[in-house]
Parts: sequence; structure tokens; C-alpha cells
Amino acid sequence: MTAGGLDAGAARLWQPGRLEPMLARRIDEPFASPDFLFEIKWDGYRCLAFVDGGVYLQSRGGLDMSPWFPEVAEAVRRLDRRPAIVDGEVVAWREGRPDFGALQRRARLRRPEAVRRAAGAEPVTLVLFDVLVAGGRDVTHLTCEQRRRLLAGMLEPARSPCLALSEAVDGDGPGLYRAAQRAGLEGIVAKRRDSVYQPGRRSGDWLKVPHEHRRPVVIGGVAPGRHYGIGAFLVGAYDPQQPGLLTYLGDVGAGLDRGRLAELVGRLRPAARCPFHAVPSRHRAAFWVQPEVVCVVGYREVTADRRLRHPVFRGLDPAAAPQDCVVPWGGGEGPQR
Repeated sequence: MTAGGLDAGAARLWQPGRLEPMLARRIDEPFASPDFLFEIKWDGYRCLAFVDGGVYLQSRGGLDMSPWFPEVAEAVRRLDRRPAIVDGEVVAWREGRPDFGALQRRARLRRPEAVRRAAGAEPVTLVLFDVLVAGGRDVTHLTCEQRRRLLAGMLEPARSPCLALSEAVDGDGPGLYRAAQRAGLEGIVAKRRDSVYQPGRRSGDWLKVPHEHRRPVVIGGVAPGRHYGIGAFLVGAYDPQQPGLLTYLGDVGAGLDRGRLAELVGRLRPAARCPFHAVPSRHRAAFWVQPEVVCVVGYREVTADRRLRHPVFRGLDPAAAPQDCVVPWGGGEGPQR
């Protein structure tokens, strides 16, 4: 996809499938500051939308999501100030809240008639929060506040339920974080008011404060990797409906540094057989350990196939007994957030 009428900066940015979005650094606690704007952290697919004669909805992996979400592609065609590159998140909804599972189901559809049917019955929304190119001009040098005002004006003529502007709160990060928690949302993002847009950089001008669940789980296996031979821990918990072996909940690699790995290596004892009822076939090369070490993991939600989504190692829990670690759906009640 090419575009005409671009200034030099916009021409450098016009790389559908290759341009990297600006990213946020993670922090653990919300804060208040008059120097920042605070937005909801939307739980969906990050999207850079290139809009001129055609549309390219670029995923984080560089794929064009336009065939997956044609209702969004049609909506962004009506944006003002084209050629344009806008930044946002494609979100699916269930009962007024983002539903990542529903978004994944939409993205897996490939037959055109099935895609059209889903777009009509359960349309998704591109929630926009930034603009890089407007009217063929590079605007990444403008401040965050200036870009937000520009983006709001670009949305006016579109007037589509498939497009929305991510609302911002002045200064009060803790208040918005508490509201996000009550609503079961993923967290918040803080953006410095006078910051420029930095493609491909994880800058301290953007800070994300995710809301996560935490629970104790049992380490039952190790997937091979580089440091101390460990790539990730296979973790699980006990299900009262399936007594005996562990129920597999996922792989935990995030949050593990060399110091933590060194501490854990000395605690794990080899096991002769798999302590789980079942594990994915990709773990054929895993080696098993006695299910006696309990760690705490943070995670976003329990997925429809009963796995912890984006689990992160938060530390050991020496006070917890393995048998006290139970599955997060209460023994057959179904996945819960």
C-alpha cells in the first residue's frame, strides 16, 4: 500500500507492515501528576491504521487485520485528514467490557461469508488514542495533548460505532485505576502531556499500570531454556473434581531473572513421572519436578480453555502448601476473571 502527497517525515513513517508503535514501560503502582494524562489500558489487538485510498490495519506482528475486521476498515476510510496513520486498539465487547476471547474468535475466521456474518452480528471497535500522520504530514513532533485534539477532529466526520476515542483523565491516576479495577478492566496508561510520539521505543513518557489477579500455583515441570537450562516453569493447581494430579494452568517465564532462577534451582527435585493430568504436546522435552514448590503468579484472566493468560512470576510463597493451591474456577464452576 502506497500513499501520495506525503511530506518527508510522513514518507519515512509510511511502512505498512513494518512500522513499530510506541510502547509503554510497566510500573506497579498508579500515581497522580498534573504532568500526565491517564487512559484505560484496552484489552485487544494493538493496531496502526494506514489510511489513504486503501486501508492497512497493522497488527503488532505486521499482519494486515483488514480482512479480519472489515467493519473497522470501512469506518477508518471516513477519517478526516487523509493520508493518515492512527494508533489504537481493536476491542471486542461483551456486556460492555472488553472480551479478548471474543476478539480471538473473530480473528480466527477466514471464510468471507463467516467474517461478514460476524461483523454484522458482533462488530468490534477500533479505540484510537494517537495519530502519527494527518493530511500527509508527520505530526509525531507535536505534544501528546496536541495530537489528541487533532485526532478528535479527525474522528468527527467518521461517526461510526466501530471507531472511538480513548478518553483521558487529567492527573488522577489512582482514581482511574480504582475505576478500572471495579469495572474488571486491564489497567491504565499514563502519558506525559508534552511528550512526542517515538515509534518503536518503550519510553518512560508512557507508563502502563496493569491490573492483575494473583494466586499461588505449584511448579510441576520445567521447559528447557538458556539460563540454568530453564526457559519457563510449567505450573498447575489441584481441582477437587479431578483429585490426584495437578491441573495444568500454563507456562511462567516472564518475571524470572537470574537471581530468582538460581534460588529456585536449588529447591526443585526431579520427579520420575509427569505430575499433571495432561500438558500440551509442545512440552515433550520438559522435565518433571516434585510438585512441592509453590510460587505466586500474576495474570490477567482465566481463558476459555482454562489457562492463565499472561502469567508473570511474582515470587515464592514458602508459607503455602501445595495441596492448598486450587484451580481458579472453584472446581468446575467455569473460568472467571
